[in-house]
Amino acid sequence: MNILINTNYSLNINSSEEFLISLQSQITTKSIEWRHPLLALILMLFCMATVFGNSLVVLAVFTKRYLRNPTGYLIVSLAVADLIVGLVVMPLNSLFEMSRHVWMLGLTTCDIWHALDILASTSSIWNLCVISLDRYMAGIDPIGYRDRVSKRRIVYCILFVWMVSACISFPAIYWWRTSSPHLYTDQKKCLFTDDAYYVIFSSLILSTFLLC
Repeated sequence: MNILINTNYSLNINSSEEFLISLQSQITTKSIEWRHPLLALILMLFCMATVFGNSLVVLAVFTKRYLRNPTGYLIVSLAVADLIVGLVVMPLNSLFEMSRHVWMLGLTTCDIWHALDILASTSSIWNLCVISLDRYMAGIDPIGYRDRVSKRRIVYCILFVWMVSACISFPAIYWWRTSSPHLYTDQKKCLFTDDAYYVIFSSLILSTFLLC
């Protein structure tokens, strides 16, 4: 008899807790002052245009034989970085903007969003630099360009670009959580790290000055 009472009591407590969590979530969602729906439409169009345009680039390179060359592979790498922005970074940023900077997806998703943003932005910058170097080499020595720039070397360059970009994005989540623990106290806020060492290291050195 006591076991039955304890079991029912535990079930009632669990049901009550689930109800309170659900109610709190509904109240929080309803209390958000959403921005005008027209802004959502504009942001959605930007996301769709980004995905559509870069998808066409990837499709063109892989369907047209004459585009499957070292420069074409570099352009595909750049398009993939922009696709990440259009598929993940921009939609989450649009939701964040529409809710007037109230984050509703949890702190883990916030970290992943920031990491993908850094990954895509950094790889995009590096890809542009490699493309510029590739075009420069083709311009100053068009005859020897084919011998020095092979598809294999370009693939190695692309892998290097994405490895460096990944190293300063996803592993940095641990850095953010240890250096800026005060940013993880509110589940409804999605704040980027204010650690000066990381900001200088990632933004200035790896993304800009190292390639100049």
